[in-house]
Amino acid sequence: MKRKNIPFKALESCIESYKEDFFVYLILDAAQVSNEALVFINECRDDTRIEFYSLFAGTTEGNAPFEVAPVLILIQDSTILNEERFNFIHKTWANEQALNIVFSPLELTQFVKKMKRYLTIEFPDQSQKIFRWFDPRILKKLNKILDNEQEHEFFNEIEKWIISIRNYHDVESNQLMILENT
Repeated sequence: MKRKNIPFKALESCIESYKEDFFVYLILDAAQVSNEALVFINECRDDTRIEFYSLFAGTTEGNAPFEVAPVLILIQDSTILNEERFNFIHKTWANEQALNIVFSPLELTQFVKKMKRYLTIEFPDQSQKIFRWFDPRILKKLNKILDNEQEHEFFNEIEKWIISIRNYHDVESNQLMILENT
């Protein structure tokens, strides 16, 4: 996985720059922005152009409400990002470390199945813990958590993964980290 940091770019600009023929997924760590996430999800729930999916659905954490789960949003039409109700997503992208953009050739069901495999990890003592890979603060350090083989498996069939790196001292110097399959 090749890593590079670039100056911060708006969400739409990132999507337009890298989407090519890939599916575009936003992964929101809703627990970091739970109140705003719930309002946003409720505003968009009836819009057939937007597909939301709790990555906890069907897991032992499956009873967790949307506002505390990692939420997957399939972006089929990037023009919807121009709508006012997406202000929350734009603010989260610019001001928080709670949103990921993923470009993958995998269709929604395949992508969800793949990513759910990594929600729980088993330790040598057979205890299981949640692996918060959907948290950009964790993701940017993934190369220090996983060995090369594990990292290759995790990013298999993912073309690019972009996270916003927040500079808490100077928002103007926020960056993006692009993880690119090589």
